[in-house]
Amino acid sequence: MLDEGNVRKLNPGEQFQYSALPVFGGGRLYAYYQEPTSKQDTKRLVSDYNGFVEMTVDKDGATGQYAQNYNISYVDYAALPVLMKATGDQCAVTKCGATFADWQQKLGECPTELRYQASGLGTCIASYVYCVTPDGTNTYDTTKPYCTKMQQAHGAPGTSVYGGLFPDHPATDVAFWDGVAAWNRGTTPGDAVDADYYVHEPYNDFARWIHKDLGCSNVYAFSTDDHQDKAGFVRCVSPELDVTWCPYQS
Repeated sequence: MLDEGNVRKLNPGEQFQYSALPVFGGGRLYAYYQEPTSKQDTKRLVSDYNGFVEMTVDKDGATGQYAQNYNISYVDYAALPVLMKATGDQCAVTKCGATFADWQQKLGECPTELRYQASGLGTCIASYVYCVTPDGTNTYDTTKPYCTKMQQAHGAPGTSVYGGLFPDHPATDVAFWDGVAAWNRGTTPGDAVDADYYVHEPYNDFARWIHKDLGCSNVYAFSTDDHQDKAGFVRCVSPELDVTWCPYQS
């Protein structure tokens, strides 16, 4: 856990730098849109009013230098716009940005359920979480057409399609996972043309909202969104990664 789980308040334009991070296999950086009561917790999140990004730090095999691996994930939910870029001209940007007013308006159009609302913001729940029953059994809600339409079309529960839950298919079964990604996008397996996506039902309405309505075409909106290289995953040899929460907020 970074910095012993401490949470720091940053005003617009302020920044905080985590120095000399060790190599680690994977992690998330959280930002809170409502100030939490607790400012430190080493066991869990201090509040549900948050957004997060994902990254790893490792060593490049060819150069021995530090390498950054980073992506914006809305697989669980979308709450805050954000921009990520490792330092260096050769390092790509991945972002989902909007002015504060535009982001507020789009959150109001959340196609699933908007939770944890505060200060004009909220958390739009992604399709898998929306379709899991609240009883802790991880079965899917059969009362919502949003969740049952994938079962009717493809013979697999909505939670399996939206969450990529097919334990009988290893990661090496690329053709199958291309198909799962296509089910989410309402297109055919292997289709890499953005204009073809989310045209023909059924498809993942939350993913359409992220990619089309918010205009964030290259971020994770469901677990298999990296197929056809559509999830905005970046790897770059660089000693530093910049994360900007709420870019273009004015």
